[in-house]
Amino acid sequence: MSLPTVDLYGFYGAAAIGGAWNPVCAGGSQTGCQGLAQRGYGGTFTDLFNSTNPDKAVGLSVNIPIRNRVAQADQARSQMELRQSQMRLQQLYTQIRMLVTNAQFALTNDRAAVQAAQAARDFQLQSLDSEQKKYRLGASTTANVLQQERNLATAENSLISSTAAYARDRASLY
Repeated sequence: MSLPTVDLYGFYGAAAIGGAWNPVCAGGSQTGCQGLAQRGYGGTFTDLFNSTNPDKAVGLSVNIPIRNRVAQADQARSQMELRQSQMRLQQLYTQIRMLVTNAQFALTNDRAAVQAAQAARDFQLQSLDSEQKKYRLGASTTANVLQQERNLATAENSLISSTAAYARDRASLY
């Protein structure tokens, strides 16, 4: 809210009525001889500015603002912008919290996927070993051994992929 203002002013001005009295209107009873018409328009130039009729004024101006609508509107706008900024900040906090929680769940799932891929590779390694022993004893064919080698390669590929996803998600979380 703005403060009250007080202004004090003064004025002085010089003015004169030009010319001498009109002799026709000397008695003042003739029609058309009121006010300035009683004066003639003759005379000297200095008669126009001789300060015979000075103007003077003194004044005081007081301005007391009851309501400052501009300041009130600025304050309301600022409060609204503050609330919007606080809401945006809260949204960012919530979004970050959700991202971190999702990353933690993804990391847990990736760890489980790595363990499952490790177990699958170990199982395929044992299956290949047993198929190779059967082949040496004559109870299996080369096609079965090659199929078990292919299964082992697929399991190792899955283990590598899940380990890379786990490392990527762990780095992302940190």
